[in-house]
Amino acid sequence: MAPGSLSPVYLPDLGRCLAGDLLLPSWDDLLDGLLSHDDIRSSLAVEILSGDRPKKILSQPYPSFPKPSSTSKTAFDTSSAGIKPSSDSLYDVEEIKADALWLSKQVDIDELEAFRLAILEWQYRAESRLQEGYSEAELASLRNALGGAFVDKHFQGLRSQSEDVFNSQDSRRSRLARRFLQEKVTILRLRRELLDTSLMPEAADPSASQLRSLAADLPSAPQESIGDEVESAIAAIRDRLKDLESGRPWGLDESSVLVLRDRSDTSSLETIEVVLEILLLRVRQSNTTVPSVALIHWLELMSSVGFFSTFTSQVSMQLAAIRRIQSLGSFVSAALLNLAATIASLNETATSPQSRHQSRVSGYFHEIESIHEYNEILVNYATLGNVQAGPAILAWAIIVHELWTLGNTIKEARESHHAQKAIEGVSTLDTATGRRSSGSSVSIQQSIFEDLLDRISMGTSQEDPSSPLLDAAIDQCHVFDYVTHLSGSKDAPLSILSAYKLQILQELITVSQSFLGYTPELVSAQLGLLSNTSSEYSKKRPYDPAVDFVEDKFLLAGFYDISAARFPYECLPFLQFSRALAKADIFSDHGLHYVEFRLRNLTTFTQAAVKGVQYKIIREDESDSFVALEKPVNMLDLTQNRMLTYSSRDTTSLSILPADTVGQVISDPDAPVKIIKWDLNYSCLSYIGQLLELRYLKSLQSCLSPLDDQQAVVSESIGLIADLLSSTLRNAAEGEASEDVRQHCIAILEESSTHLQSAGGIESLVFEILEQELQAFRQRSVATFNCDILLSCLDFIIVLSKIQPHIVWSGINRTSLLGRHSSSTYILGIVSAVEVPTRAFSFLAKCAELYQSLVQLTLRSHQYDSSMSGAATSIRRRSMLPTTLRTQTSILSTSTEIMFNAFQEMSEWFFQSAEQRNSISSLILNTFSDIIRYAFDVGQGLNSNTAVTNPFIEPAKFIISSFRDPSFGNAAISPVVRCLVSGRHHQAPSASHVDVSDPHLESALSLATLLIRFGDLEDAQLTSAELHIFNSVPSLLRLLLTRKLSRKHCLRLMRAILTSIERQKPTSLLGHLGSASCIDLLHVIRHIDQESQSSEERSELWKLLTLLVNDSQQWLATVIVTGTAPDGPKRTKQEEIRTRQFRGRTFLSIALEELTNVRNLSQVVAIPMLDFVLEAQQNWSWVTEDVESSSGLVSKLSSFVAQSAWGQSDETELARWTLIAARVTDISNHHLHHARAARNVNDVKAFIPLLEWLTSNAVEVSLYKSSLHANLKKNFSSKYTGLSTLDIKRKGLTEQEYGPNFYYDIDYADKLLAIDPHWRGKKVQSSDQSFTAEFRKANTNLSVVDSELKLLASLQRLCVDHCRSFARERECQKVMARLVQVCLQSNARVYPSESIFDSLFQTRLDLSVALLGELLSAGAKGEEFYELLEPAWDAVRFRNGSYEQAIINNDLLYWRSTLYTLFMAMQFHVRRKIKATTIPGTSNAIIPIASTNTTFLEVTTDIVAKGFESVVGALQDQKLNKNRNSSDDNNIVGPRDVTLLLMLAQAILRLPSLPQFAAEMSSRIVNSGLLSSCLLLYSWSHLLTRPDLDNQPRYADFCVQFLASLSSLPSVAEHLAVEGVLSRLMTSKTTESLQRVPGGLSHVDARPGGAFLYRVWALGMLPLCLNLLHGVGGAIAGEISIFLNQFPNQLARASTSFMLAPQTRAEGTDALTLTVASEAATLALISYILSSYRDAGASAAVDPTTVLPLKGYDEHRKAIAEDIRDVLALKADVRRKMTVPADERESSWQNSSGGDKLDEKVVTELKMALTALGRNDDDDDDK
Repeated sequence: MAPGSLSPVYLPDLGRCLAGDLLLPSWDDLLDGLLSHDDIRSSLAVEILSGDRPKKILSQPYPSFPKPSSTSKTAFDTSSAGIKPSSDSLYDVEEIKADALWLSKQVDIDELEAFRLAILEWQYRAESRLQEGYSEAELASLRNALGGAFVDKHFQGLRSQSEDVFNSQDSRRSRLARRFLQEKVTILRLRRELLDTSLMPEAADPSASQLRSLAADLPSAPQESIGDEVESAIAAIRDRLKDLESGRPWGLDESSVLVLRDRSDTSSLETIEVVLEILLLRVRQSNTTVPSVALIHWLELMSSVGFFSTFTSQVSMQLAAIRRIQSLGSFVSAALLNLAATIASLNETATSPQSRHQSRVSGYFHEIESIHEYNEILVNYATLGNVQAGPAILAWAIIVHELWTLGNTIKEARESHHAQKAIEGVSTLDTATGRRSSGSSVSIQQSIFEDLLDRISMGTSQEDPSSPLLDAAIDQCHVFDYVTHLSGSKDAPLSILSAYKLQILQELITVSQSFLGYTPELVSAQLGLLSNTSSEYSKKRPYDPAVDFVEDKFLLAGFYDISAARFPYECLPFLQFSRALAKADIFSDHGLHYVEFRLRNLTTFTQAAVKGVQYKIIREDESDSFVALEKPVNMLDLTQNRMLTYSSRDTTSLSILPADTVGQVISDPDAPVKIIKWDLNYSCLSYIGQLLELRYLKSLQSCLSPLDDQQAVVSESIGLIADLLSSTLRNAAEGEASEDVRQHCIAILEESSTHLQSAGGIESLVFEILEQELQAFRQRSVATFNCDILLSCLDFIIVLSKIQPHIVWSGINRTSLLGRHSSSTYILGIVSAVEVPTRAFSFLAKCAELYQSLVQLTLRSHQYDSSMSGAATSIRRRSMLPTTLRTQTSILSTSTEIMFNAFQEMSEWFFQSAEQRNSISSLILNTFSDIIRYAFDVGQGLNSNTAVTNPFIEPAKFIISSFRDPSFGNAAISPVVRCLVSGRHHQAPSASHVDVSDPHLESALSLATLLIRFGDLEDAQLTSAELHIFNSVPSLLRLLLTRKLSRKHCLRLMRAILTSIERQKPTSLLGHLGSASCIDLLHVIRHIDQESQSSEERSELWKLLTLLVNDSQQWLATVIVTGTAPDGPKRTKQEEIRTRQFRGRTFLSIALEELTNVRNLSQVVAIPMLDFVLEAQQNWSWVTEDVESSSGLVSKLSSFVAQSAWGQSDETELARWTLIAARVTDISNHHLHHARAARNVNDVKAFIPLLEWLTSNAVEVSLYKSSLHANLKKNFSSKYTGLSTLDIKRKGLTEQEYGPNFYYDIDYADKLLAIDPHWRGKKVQSSDQSFTAEFRKANTNLSVVDSELKLLASLQRLCVDHCRSFARERECQKVMARLVQVCLQSNARVYPSESIFDSLFQTRLDLSVALLGELLSAGAKGEEFYELLEPAWDAVRFRNGSYEQAIINNDLLYWRSTLYTLFMAMQFHVRRKIKATTIPGTSNAIIPIASTNTTFLEVTTDIVAKGFESVVGALQDQKLNKNRNSSDDNNIVGPRDVTLLLMLAQAILRLPSLPQFAAEMSSRIVNSGLLSSCLLLYSWSHLLTRPDLDNQPRYADFCVQFLASLSSLPSVAEHLAVEGVLSRLMTSKTTESLQRVPGGLSHVDARPGGAFLYRVWALGMLPLCLNLLHGVGGAIAGEISIFLNQFPNQLARASTSFMLAPQTRAEGTDALTLTVASEAATLALISYILSSYRDAGASAAVDPTTVLPLKGYDEHRKAIAEDIRDVLALKADVRRKMTVPADERESSWQNSSGGDKLDEKVVTELKMALTALGRNDDDDDDK
């Protein structure tokens, strides 16, 4: 949570609230916080409510705001006086105060509370505007998304108000009044929750300890009895009824009053509802009986409102509240009568000796004067048949019946006693008095029961006065139907209130059963109550009707035992009771369900004694109802027409009642057909199996009585087995082997199949019955078709998929439901024909559930295959797998198409229950999402398939292609968008007001997010899906308000759609929302950020803000950063300023403040917050200056990182911290860009500590746990054959967050390997000894590694962008050298061969190259730079080691980088000046032998020589194999490789220490194949030209330069001369091309290939000739003169290269290049040397006649010299304009800050040429 953003007190500094620094919590916020499952939110709410003021409010029995008083007015004045007026007109204090005083006067509440409400109204105006309507821009967007007709229908009247109207006084006060009404109800709800929690046993809900402590701290209620509670509730209800009748005058305009009237009525109804709930809790909590006065007042209240039966409304929220009020009125009335306790008290009174004395007893039922009034009211409503009064009437009727029974019993006892005395005549004459006296003094006073009966008798005293009441309650009020209705109400199952309601109903039924016996109405009511059993909360509920039913021996005997005794003559009741109980958590310690135990051990078999059943009467002395069979009877044939023959030895295996079976006649003796209950021990499970078999054989009617519905019996039978299996699976004890549970379930199935005559078991039978029902759909009338059997069959198949999955695929494939013989119209046909007219879609819901189960079963199918063992099993698996796979794929594809079509049509269907619509949609959408994730979110790549994912590929492609139709007119995505829109309004507050999640909405949000992210991963074009979802952003915005628990899903979708739109079609939200809604969106985000206690939720908010601050959202970004809209407030009218500006601090300032204390900020929030700041800086340059000037954030963050240590023990925290360091590095990078632009050199120095820390911590990436991952891969693959760890690797379709589920999808693997004990670990193992634990460890470790890689990438960006600035500082140079050294040393270490490290080595090399380049440019010197050679050489040798190996490994890209790094490291040695060392004690100095000489020799031999041979060989292979695939260009040997080797050779040749090892180097070169390879490559270089490049003879250029460079070594030159290098060059096609060029080639030649051929001449051949002359001497002078004279065109052209004539300027040939200058110098030197040898003649051992003059050149030496002098005479700027750089390096020389170095080099070359030419002239003159 942002520090101090949500007020921790009830009444904080209200001025800070208006300033936006504090968020004032509403009562709704406090209630949500209390009921949330977040300990932090709950603690904060408890802290606020523990204050004196809220505690005083809550201490009232029915809390409400306090009334105004003198002290409250003073407190109001004091609080408001300290608030400063707004400087920017965002709020008006006087206006808010006036509104508060108006409200206080209007509704009679404390002024300070009214002021608090007024500030809340101001605070949440943005939310109010969004909830009240839509802007024109929003409606236009929604029309594009949903269609105009849909918007006009569903958004009618939801147009937002203008600013003037919205901010008007009436509008403000209307909102304020509505907030008051809402808060008033919320206070009551909060009190109810506290009361409910205080009554909850602590063991039932330990998490509610904070609420329990808060409830305990509240002062006790002042009431002394339950009567006072009732009277207070009655008063509160009457006040609200008065408001409903007369309304409240608000004094506002008519439109506001109309809205307020509805809200006021809704508030009154909700208040009545909560008051009734609190009263019900109090009444049930109390141990005392309600006084008669209170009961009379209550009944009078109920009579005045007709038990709320007359209440009605056209407003849906009011109607829902009315229905709850009606049921609560019935509950409270029944609770006040307290039937069970009253009956017990009456019986206790009857047995006490004081039963005749009224004064000795208490309770409303003993009030003789009042009982007539109770009776009269209830009798009247019984006569009217008031349904809501039914429970109270039934309770009163039973009480009256008990009074009548007890009264008659006592009266009969008294009269019998007196009659007995009279008969006996035992009397004596008293002689003293003369009177007779009896022997006893028994009183003749009648009992209290008789007195009470006298007050309520409606006929003769002999008649039971309860009979009319009972008849009316049952027949007119339909009380038991109403009880069934109340049983199905959707209350919070874990609340005490819900438990009390169910207990009241159960008491009614229990007591009624003891009076009425086993009746159909009571059976129906009890079954309805048992249906309230919830498997989800069975172990947490404070009261479970099913558990209570089983534990109550009277209920069990009165219902279940009787229904069992009547089975199977009456099949349905017993099956229904069994099925209802089977859903409950009623298990023995050994895991045996109570219903299973009863079904396996039935002891009676009841059957009609039809014709053919012969029996005899036995035990005549006891009763004539006991009989015995004379002949055996077929249990399955009431007609006895198919009596089976059998022998005595196989009786047990057949359905035969043997002779002599004893039974009892239980029917009326006068009945024509006797019903006999036979004593027989048998299994009901096997009997049910036989019934189903008869149903399949169409003979079921023969064994059912006419009372039973055949369809219902079959449905209940299948459903009973399915529910029993489901409960058994669900109740599996934690740690119990799943295989044991499966075997238990299989045993139940086998028991059901025991007596089947067919070969298959019960499973096959259910599939056959399913197919029969599907076929019957064609034959029966739609009006008579019942889906119950279909539903039960689907239930059975769903649970069977978890027990015997291999049966499910074959079974379904045989049916017409989803098998290959079906069509998509079968399911939809039944739905359309049967369910659409009734608006009840149970069959579709069950099909959707089956669809989901099949998808999960498909995922688990691989596991079942892999878990098989044994040779035979393996063979069977191999043979069956293809068939199973085809079946799975076919069924999944078919079901997917059906469900997709159903989902598309659902939007046009009407549903009785919106919950059912949402449930079906949720199931379908979740399953679609699962299929997409299983197909494309796990595995090795988005398009890679595995055995596990294969079945999902086709269905997933169908879903994606259908929703992402490229046709923009396609509306397939519309139902998903409508799901999003349907959730825009907040749900009506329920009785519990718990903010529950909405699975329907979340499933739609998740699927939409998946579809968008899939398009992004595929880099697909925008489709209608993205555009429709983007156009629905106005609804997504409102979901943030109304669906708190879905906020994270909603924010993810908003981020996904903005990212997708930004990727291809950047569009501003301003056009889709409008300016006002955009500002409101930001206020909503701000409020959520302030109130949120969830780091994850805040993280999502800041991720969204990061997208909104992008430059494509310019308008919103400006508001986010500055707080003001681009066109306001200067251009905005004064009254609109409030809605065009952002309240309080901007998001940027909030982020800066929190990040300055990043150590205490949640890591999950800090990361996106840093991203937000970085994005703001990158998009808005002025933000950077504001950031640093206002807070010094960058300096603080960089210091924080630089001073931190790797101290986190938790790897997830360490990963997040490392990512924070990466973000800080990126922010520092951007800050340095700004500093460089501002020429602030000191900022660079400030980041040296950060750079040092990054050097030590960001390069190595050393936290990868190799043993963990290696062992995990090995063990996982060996345990699960056919699976590898890559099969559960995430592909990125869903977002990956650092932690236990980062790299490997554990949730997916949990489903895939759910029942395998090794996956989760056995019970005897610790939690760490499982594959799950190992994968979680691997995920957290890979989180750390990923964060390390991101930190390295950030470091690379920082260095690449700013290494030039760093290189200017000597201290930075040392850090950079250290950084390069660490990179190279790290690249010489062993790393795992994981894909995650694929780019690691290359990244470090790229970083090294960037740093070395700038260090070289800066002229860095020192030992730390010379030491880089060794790690560079180690890095070269560590991986590949040679060109040959790099070519084999397809690793040329990395190899080239290592060589280039080595080349750059060598440059420091090239520039190194060798200093002589003085010998101690002498004046002599020596030059020591360099330690690096050996390294350079190794480079020459192993890299240059051998590498060149390998390159030449590879080029030959590529030419022969035509391996020129441009897609793999990095692994093709080419010119860059030759260039690289040439650069290395030239660098070594330029070393100052070369003379120390020149001889050895020459020897190694001569002995290698380097020279011959050069000549070989040159000879066929013309064949290696590449049209895809520029078709230039590049290899000829490189080869001849190679030869020229190596020939600078005298020994190498001699060897070349001996090998006849010049003659070999002349035989080449390239040389021939050079010779044939007309006019020769120049440096500005534009002819094809001209430039490279010129380079061959100028930079290759001429330097080679010069070096040969220098190395060999006069012996080769003649050969060189002959060689050069074979290029007359080139020589002639060289003589005119520097002519500065008008013609050359016109032709553009007067351009100067360094190459032409070098050519001039080289050729002049050659000419001079040849001339010298020619002149020396024999003295130089040269034949002068063999040394020929250079034709076309020598004769023009003077002219050439003159031309060069003219060029040198030019001004520097003129010559600069003429000079053209040949490449980037020459361009950098030309633009060097130290002057034009390129011109300097050109001038040096020209002066050298001029000197050589001048010497020739001097020699000529001498002659």
